[in-house]
Amino acid sequence: MKTFIFLLAVIFPLVSFSSVDLCREFNSLDSTQHYVLRKAYDYGTNHDLGYTMASIAMVESNAGKYLVNASTQDFGVFHINLKYAALRDEVYTEFGRNVLAQELIFNIDLNARHALDTLLYFQDYHKGDWRKTVASYNAGFDHHKGRGYMLKVVKWIKVLQVCIDYEQGYGGG
Repeated sequence: MKTFIFLLAVIFPLVSFSSVDLCREFNSLDSTQHYVLRKAYDYGTNHDLGYTMASIAMVESNAGKYLVNASTQDFGVFHINLKYAALRDEVYTEFGRNVLAQELIFNIDLNARHALDTLLYFQDYHKGDWRKTVASYNAGFDHHKGRGYMLKVVKWIKVLQVCIDYEQGYGGG
């Protein structure tokens, strides 16, 4: 019994500290970032991808802080690749791609639609395997290359689940 109490006394503060430590980065986000995370979560809820969408927004753009990756031509909160967005939206001109890039940056609804469509496509392709789906969101059909990315998304899902409860009311901002 003394051993159990000793272990409890040692482990409990570590668990508590762990939660506080996990939430430190989340709590340092500004109100715009909290808004983006909430919107991202809401976009995914109908498909049981709320935390996934919010975590992807965090990993891709630091919840809207960095909206452009010029080297890869990825734009917006979810860093949607311009080439594939143009194909999906049937945009074939250079001017049209420029307009689409701008819309992906400034229109979170359009950006989220593309992100969710991509997740749902890969969810179907991988027969519901969440890990492969998220890895493919970043790496395309070679999901093995996206394993590190998927682990980052998992980390942020854990952070969001510990630090807030979207279902009970948003705790951020």
